[in-house]
Amino acid sequence: MNMRDVNFRHIAACCRQAYNGVRRPAIVAESAFKLAPKQIPELIDFFYEDSRIDRKLTDEDLREVFYHLTDLYPEEAVDDPDIVAELSKLVKTNEETTMTFGFAYQRMQDILNADDNRVRAMIIRIILKRSHPRDSYWLILRLTRTANPFKRRDILKALGQCYGMPTQRLMQESMFSSIRAVAEKVIAGAELIGVPSTGNPVILPLPRRYRGEDLPFNSKVAELEVIRGERLTLHMNETIGSVAYDPHGVEVQEIDTTQLASCLESGIYVVEHTPQDDFPLKVCDILTIEGADAHEWTRSKRRQYIDDNVSDLLVKDTQSVENMRAIKKLSPKNGVVFIHNPESKLTFTSATDEVVLFSTKHTGEIFRLVAGVWRHEPARGLVLNGWRVAARDGIDAYYEVGTITAEPHMEKKLARLTTAGTAVEGSRVDMKAPTFVEVEIHFADYDERGIHIQGVITGLAPSAGLSDVVPVEEVEYLVGETQ
Repeated sequence: MNMRDVNFRHIAACCRQAYNGVRRPAIVAESAFKLAPKQIPELIDFFYEDSRIDRKLTDEDLREVFYHLTDLYPEEAVDDPDIVAELSKLVKTNEETTMTFGFAYQRMQDILNADDNRVRAMIIRIILKRSHPRDSYWLILRLTRTANPFKRRDILKALGQCYGMPTQRLMQESMFSSIRAVAEKVIAGAELIGVPSTGNPVILPLPRRYRGEDLPFNSKVAELEVIRGERLTLHMNETIGSVAYDPHGVEVQEIDTTQLASCLESGIYVVEHTPQDDFPLKVCDILTIEGADAHEWTRSKRRQYIDDNVSDLLVKDTQSVENMRAIKKLSPKNGVVFIHNPESKLTFTSATDEVVLFSTKHTGEIFRLVAGVWRHEPARGLVLNGWRVAARDGIDAYYEVGTITAEPHMEKKLARLTTAGTAVEGSRVDMKAPTFVEVEIHFADYDERGIHIQGVITGLAPSAGLSDVVPVEEVEYLVGETQ
């Protein structure tokens, strides 16, 4: 990476490419970041603005600046001109732009900080004398902060590409601070808020469903994991001992972690709980290891660490696959599998370039949807995406069997069926009327929490009624067929 201050004509060329659609904005921003890595925070300020920005020049400001620079009266000017283009052409003393991006950026701040358009005109005159009209055009346009092709995701994707970090993790971090502040943390190598800490509940979003005919992730090989039990996160250190949480961040009691505790370092692990097995708790993945940057490792490196440090009796089996034909062959009938990208890094959001879900189950069981639950999900913030479902209990009653997720296309549909409620993490909102849904069950069990399931809502069942809802006593039996 070149550490010198880059000539502004290169940044103006980046604007031309992005605004004219020659290259995707994320690629353009990445190339600019690599040209001037020490100035990435300033480049972010130049390319991107959020909806809260109030420092900008209006068309009225630019017209007044134009009149100060030309000594024209309003009635002498062309009617409805492209004021940005007219301003950029006022001085033509340079064949090429001589100012650096650093100089241009500082003059932009001076212009935006000024309260008088006469002062702004003087500063713009300095810029025009040092730049070619084709380049000064883009600087003046950015002063208006309008028609911007650089979106939030473009900037974060470019930043992630420069520093080898997942975009989703940076998206999660940007929920808590500005994108410029995120960049400054990344450049300084500071720890990000988006990395979970041991002892604090972790939400495990369900991966998106995959229906393609080729391997996902544009990969030549993938890792197949057949889902057989309840997915949990296991937190371990000297202070808390070992604590397990379900995918919604609710603590799970009475799970024996003695065997795993003897061979795992302090940190957070993804485990699968299958009570019917001789070894009911098996390690699936690593989220963090205290004293190591495990969250920066690829999936294959994390798996290698698990294989090297944990007894094979306590490790969840996976298989390497090279095409979807192999995945379909190895997937159990009416089963659910996760397809992992071996080269992906953790986002803590189950991003589609990290893991996807594939299922051979075509129809769901009918449950009654009782309520929605507000949850704080990584990279999305506070959303209504937990759904309390109930099975039929006896002749005319219902028994709640857990909080599950819904397919992405279902979330908005279900939210419209809820009553008004306060958006507070963990709070419930009831359904406006009896609502029945199809649920693809991934796991069911009975413990101190009662009967509970993990699964996903795949569709509405508007014609269903009480008699169609699966009886509570059949829930565990149904899962026995899916494993």
